[in-house]
Amino acid sequence: MLQEELVQILEHMLPITIQTTILYTIKVSAHTIDATLGMGYQQSQTLTNYIEGFGFASDSYKKLASAATKSDGSSTETNYRFVSYFAQK
Repeated sequence: MLQEELVQILEHMLPITIQTTILYTIKVSAHTIDATLGMGYQQSQTLTNYIEGFGFASDSYKKLASAATKSDGSSTETNYRFVSYFAQK
């Protein structure tokens, strides 16, 4: 039996950034008002799965299901979100 090691890491990252800005100009009689309104959104998500296997019957086997020993595994998830609103006159 071979003592080769196969490590499989699956990682999925999902970054999103949205920013919207609106500029207003309002005239009232002899006065002009300029305003800026906006919104921002950011999101980031990372999913990671890790698994390790040893003891494959031959070099032909490339899947972890074929490992004689599945020795280690872990999974992590990280999320982060940020929302902001702003106004300026």
